[in-house]
Amino acid sequence: MGNETPCRIFVVDDHPAVREGLALLLGQRGIMICGDAEDGAQTMARLESARPDVVLVDLSLQRESGLALIEQLHSRGVTVLVYSMHEDAVHVKRAFAAGASGYVTKREGADILVKAIGEVI
Repeated sequence: MGNETPCRIFVVDDHPAVREGLALLLGQRGIMICGDAEDGAQTMARLESARPDVVLVDLSLQRESGLALIEQLHSRGVTVLVYSMHEDAVHVKRAFAAGASGYVTKREGADILVKAIGEVI
């Protein structure tokens, strides 16, 4: 991912500390956070102006499941990478069925996340 234009990531997670932490970790690795949101409604409202390469979505959002958001994003041709605490096969299968291009658990370190971002792009 050493091209001239930094990769643009939009982060959807209902925990502000997670969004802020990802911005710091990914920013140190040359990946730009072009926007963030805590739920599906905020995501859809902010997405067009953010113009992300990838949307990083947590499956467990406060008011909703991330699966419906993944379906919505996928239907618009947006590349989605799931970043979730859920490690079981059922959640992984559902995420891919909804249109996710990749899946990383929150147990993994930033280097694995960066590698996954590069792979889905």
